Amino acid sequence: MKMHYHITAICIIVANATLCNQIDTIETLFNQANTLLMQSSYNDAIALYHTILKEQPDHEDAHLGLGLTYLIVQYPGEYNPALQKIHELLSMIDQQLPEDITPISTTTHDINITLSSILQHAKHSITIETSFGEFIDKMTTLKIKMNRIEDEAKLHNIKKLLDNAQTLYNKYVEPSAQLDQLMQELLKVLETLWDLEEAMRNKECTQLFDQEFIDLVRTTYLTNDKRYNLKRSISELLGSNIMEEKSYNTN
Repeated sequence: MKMHYHITAICIIVANATLCNQIDTIETLFNQANTLLMQSSYNDAIALYHTILKEQPDHEDAHLGLGLTYLIVQYPGEYNPALQKIHELLSMIDQQLPEDITPISTTTHDINITLSSILQHAKHSITIETSFGEFIDKMTTLKIKMNRIEDEAKLHNIKKLLDNAQTLYNKYVEPSAQLDQLMQELLKVLETLWDLEEAMRNKECTQLFDQEFIDLVRTTYLTNDKRYNLKRSISELLGSNIMEEKSYNTN
């Protein structure tokens, strides 16, 4: 009989240790996710919050962190369900409280105030609708900048923009072989434009406006026409309801 009690006690100790380790792991992940959020690494933060919620679906703070991250990157469709989940969890806690304890459902209101306060201190940004072609052109340009710019401060800002763009791309763009081909062509065109721009700036610095400079200018606008055509093709392929237009007076 004593042996049975000993085995039972050991099992309880092991179970408790396993549970403690799991809690420690979740809290470690939660702290890492918060750090990534503060560093503006939004994609990585979102991934970690989802990992936490997969293991512990009622982790209120993880829902709050996820909602905040989605709010910062301006995903109202994702933010609202996260906040609603927090509201549901708080309401469940309210129902379980003794009658002489004040309910805490007002915390949901406090959460909204906190989120608004944090965003007021964040760098302001704007959101506009644009075509798929224009969006992918912007994202591709950011990738080129990541490869060609060396200044760490600039790279930090570029990475934030690229992370946000990549998140939107993964969410809304349907991949295909045809799209990959168009994006590769667009990348080559944008790299060519980068090189042309640098060559013209070098000429500008030396005030040397010779035939080579003229050729650079002509090549630039012809290459920009290729860029426009590729952006248009991407928008049409992805069924964009917004189209970029260009017009020139050639008279």
